[in-house]
Amino acid sequence: MRKLVHENTFGNHLMYEGAIEHSLDTLPSEWGGIANVNEGDCDWLQNYYEATVTMENGFIVELEIFFSDEEGDENYPWVCKAYKMN
Repeated sequence: MRKLVHENTFGNHLMYEGAIEHSLDTLPSEWGGIANVNEGDCDWLQNYYEATVTMENGFIVELEIFFSDEEGDENYPWVCKAYKMN
């Protein structure tokens, strides 16, 4: 079972690429810098992005970014979730 270790939301002013960039830039600094990003399922038409991110300290997370269509999320519809992989 995946363990959620980080979650963040971003405003609807961002486009697909901007949401990905913001998500990567806002991963916790205590994890160190990003060493590698292996993209998985990516669908800009569906506003969905998935990648396995390896941090400098060896921490590996599965990053999932999606555009929420829930009514209460109109101000911050981009959702970023990171799940611990190791």
